[in-house]
Amino acid sequence: MTTYKGIVENRWIKMKDKVFLPEGAEVEIVVKKPFQPSHKGSPSAILKAIQSTPSLEKKDTEELRQAIKEGKTPVDWLSPFDSGDSEGE
Repeated sequence: MTTYKGIVENRWIKMKDKVFLPEGAEVEIVVKKPFQPSHKGSPSAILKAIQSTPSLEKKDTEELRQAIKEGKTPVDWLSPFDSGDSEGE
């Protein structure tokens, strides 16, 4: 099997090199995904980020865990609307 490459222009396949095929030759066309640049936040960029796995070393994960731990703030369960007095009631 021989492979030829080309691109579609105006719905026709334009071959990169000259191709001479005999009449009745059976061909198979494989369509590859066209390159589509994705901008930040686009659906294709989000899918690409989800499908790719980050390459992290152990020290990277430890730094991340430490940053998360240091960034935690205590939860204040008291409502700012509960003042303790009952003037409005």
